[in-house]
Amino acid sequence: MNRSGIGWLVALALSVGCETGLQEIDDPCLTTFDCVDDALCFTLPGAPDGQGRCMAGCTSEERLCVGGEVCLAAASDPGVRVCYLGGPNAVGAECAVTTDCELGSVCVDPGDGSAPSCVLACDLRSPACPMGTVCEALTEPAGFCAPEPSEETLP
Repeated sequence: MNRSGIGWLVALALSVGCETGLQEIDDPCLTTFDCVDDALCFTLPGAPDGQGRCMAGCTSEERLCVGGEVCLAAASDPGVRVCYLGGPNAVGAECAVTTDCELGSVCVDPGDGSAPSCVLACDLRSPACPMGTVCEALTEPAGFCAPEPSEETLP
């Protein structure tokens, strides 16, 4: 019997009672092998001991996932993308990076000297922003909901 490769490790793990791939979306994980099929273990910046959360995968063609999550690239591997379940900061709160922001929002620097803040994300191909806001471009197809420009009043 050939004892090399992943198949042998999985067989060994099962034979000693270890279960693999049972962590559901939003459950803690250490590797993608901990997560159910079609989910990836996404390690958050500053997480203790590299602990992550299982999150559904997405593609670079997606901006928003079915559940309203933002499709983000992993910092360690930009080719790996997940439907990000959100961080602790609400829309309008200051942020340093998008992983700080709650589900469906991104961290945007307004470029006017004020601090970056969490704002709702949108997809430029099918913008759906709240009334009084418009979908502004970040990088194709990524956008964010920005206040509508005010109309200039004529004298």
